[in-house]
Amino acid sequence: RGFESFTCLGVYQEPLRHLVHAFKYQAATPLAGWFALRLSRQWRGKKPDLLVPLPLHPSRQQARGYNQASV
Repeated sequence: RGFESFTCLGVYQEPLRHLVHAFKYQAATPLAGWFALRLSRQWRGKKPDLLVPLPLHPSRQQARGYNQASV
């Protein structure tokens, strides 16, 4: 079975772009809660079947020290 829908937080432009970059490249991990809250609001009461963090290449994860998707 394929997927029926997907959700995105918004258009990848400022100020969202700045927040994504801070989260990914400047270890601004407290933003994880901010992103999660806003994504959950977009579900409008529907519960997703599955959330999947995409794997990060091992060299990138080593350089960053974490996988932002799994945070």
